[in-house]
Amino acid sequence: MTLFHFGNCLALSYAPYVITYRYSSLPEYNAFWKCLKAGLAYLATQAIKMVVLATFFASSEGGSGSNVDYNVEIMKGTMDLLDFLGMYVIMQRLRVTGQGDLKILAVALGWGFAELVCTQLLPLWVQARGVEFSWVNVQTALESNICLLQHITRAGLVWLWMRNDLRKHFFPLVGLLLVLSNYRSLQVSAAASLTESVWLQLLSKFAYAGTAAFTTLLLYLTVSPSK
Repeated sequence: MTLFHFGNCLALSYAPYVITYRYSSLPEYNAFWKCLKAGLAYLATQAIKMVVLATFFASSEGGSGSNVDYNVEIMKGTMDLLDFLGMYVIMQRLRVTGQGDLKILAVALGWGFAELVCTQLLPLWVQARGVEFSWVNVQTALESNICLLQHITRAGLVWLWMRNDLRKHFFPLVGLLLVLSNYRSLQVSAAASLTESVWLQLLSKFAYAGTAAFTTLLLYLTVSPSK
């Protein structure tokens, strides 16, 4: 039973990535290795972030109770700026024949899948195979789906920022969305401090990610997708 629960949670976490890749146009352009390069870029970026955090930031003591340490969250958000830099570099180096959405998907899927393996695979293996059933594992798997939407949004915003044919009056909006997506952990933590329900927290994350994704899609449609 525990192995069956682990398999369900594993499928719920990873199946959206596989389905998105399989039913997009990426296989037609042999973009698997492009996704792999994006995953390696994620690993390199996280290594740099850990070195910077260990060198320039003192380790913070945990806050009391469930209070949110906003200084820590702001520091995390600031360090996440390196993620945009990593996405920017890999997106410049990738050569994906076809429309712009292929490059966005290749970077988002590779980046997100690598993050999922590094941050959730081991905890899922340990917790989901426990004796007692826990909704925490299902909630973690559902959150990985929200993260996929967030990664596609962030990759799309980076791609838009790189475009020189995007209308100039849209650049401030793209920059604002980049900043907001960068500090999403701060906003999520603030929402978590308002309610103890994990399901409501997941709903707030989905609402935030969905709004950012829809806005990014509208901005993407203003640029010729074939370029």
